[in-house]
Amino acid sequence: MLPKSVALKKRIKENRQALKEQRSLVSSKIILNPYNISSDFGEFLPTCRIRSGVEIIPFVAYNYQLELNRVIDLHQGTMIIKDRQLGITEVLGGRMLFKSLLNPAFLSALISISQDKASEVSGRVKEMASALGIEWERASGKKLKPVGCGELQYLPSTDNAARSLPSITEFNVDEAGFIDNFAELYGAGTSAQEMVPAEHRKTILNTTVPPEGTLSEFWGMFDDANGAVDATEMIKLARGGETNCGIPGMVWWTDENGWAKVILGHKVQPKYNYEGYLNDVCKRRKIPMAIAQREHNLGIETAEGSLFSSAHVNSQAIGAWSEPVKGRVYMAMIDPNFGGSDNYVCQIWDVTEYPRSLVAEYAESERSTGYSKGKTLELMDRYDVALTAIESNSGGKVIAENLATARPGKRIEVTITTNTSKRVNTDRIAYALEEKEIIYPPDWEGKGEFRKFSAKAREATGGAKDDRVMAMAAGWAWIDQIVISTFDSDAVDDRDMGYLDNL
Repeated sequence: MLPKSVALKKRIKENRQALKEQRSLVSSKIILNPYNISSDFGEFLPTCRIRSGVEIIPFVAYNYQLELNRVIDLHQGTMIIKDRQLGITEVLGGRMLFKSLLNPAFLSALISISQDKASEVSGRVKEMASALGIEWERASGKKLKPVGCGELQYLPSTDNAARSLPSITEFNVDEAGFIDNFAELYGAGTSAQEMVPAEHRKTILNTTVPPEGTLSEFWGMFDDANGAVDATEMIKLARGGETNCGIPGMVWWTDENGWAKVILGHKVQPKYNYEGYLNDVCKRRKIPMAIAQREHNLGIETAEGSLFSSAHVNSQAIGAWSEPVKGRVYMAMIDPNFGGSDNYVCQIWDVTEYPRSLVAEYAESERSTGYSKGKTLELMDRYDVALTAIESNSGGKVIAENLATARPGKRIEVTITTNTSKRVNTDRIAYALEEKEIIYPPDWEGKGEFRKFSAKAREATGGAKDDRVMAMAAGWAWIDQIVISTFDSDAVDDRDMGYLDNL
């Protein structure tokens, strides 16, 4: 009989041998590249599928998309400032799918502004893989994991979103310039990469130009450690269609810390490289030129300020309060309150033709909801409005239901205000102001609200009110509908038809 110490040593040795054999067996079952994809990224992408208009087509990458992927491969960290609609989210999504299919140990995390936005990207990446015959171990808005392959995570921009993830191979922050807690998020993500060997670790931070421009945290990081390179001058090169890498509209360099800094202007995309592109964007999206310059022409010089130009605010104060006229088409726009210090606002707009004109308004604070609803019904009846739009957050839906009950023959619609819808609808107002499509009386108090309405925060600054602007925003979400439903299609101005892009 063996002594206890010898028996214990023997058992330990046997256990270690068994564990070694078990690991060897597991390792032999791991199949690298189980879906037999090309190991060349440029050859892999066309086997993926993307949505283009109403079609699903092969993902045939442009040269700037392939060059961006190459630059990322060459650097541990990459920062990207880009114009909109260049397919950068798609190519980065395709890159992560590609890496996961080749390496079962691959783990990526894509952070977006919200979980809805992150899940939207997850859906697009899953659609890319639709022709690859992939079996999914997990396929949701938060996680994609092909059987036998690496894992892709899609997370919202909370401070701790990436902290719980072990050994992130690639960390991607989408629209980083629009995330308020960017610095905390970036720090948490890089900490989660510490266990990954440096040569395999990638951090990708990309954004369109944020509203704060050079005052943003993202620009501060992008403009740092560039040595003799002037990032502002590089922006100008890309805007002008120049290059330092052979692709018009694309410039990049390596900073003093070994990070790649990449700038992609709209001229990298052949479809957008023509005279008048920005004017077309303004008309199609119904946004003012200042916003088009920032989002579609690398307008980094944009800084904090009012969304509405004072010059335009003044020039359009040429309307007049007026009584209803038979044959004219009127619309009511409402931002309600509930007896507090904010104004309950009901505006009546004549939308028969351009310019659309503010002709009547009820605006009061410290009144009961019942009293204000009575004043609203008076205006709706007096002008025989074709459509009433009401901001529905914080109980506005209840007021809308009460108005609908009181006037069952009237069309009443609600506008749910989110950060996205507020930006879209106030952009449309700024565009209408810039294009001289609206007028209002010289004594209208909304002029002051316009001047103090922040382009970044999309709300009044310095304690000012913005109830009149928000009443307009509620109406502008539906103004397309009243044009389409009220007028004969042959008589609709071409500018109105542009609104259809956003319905």
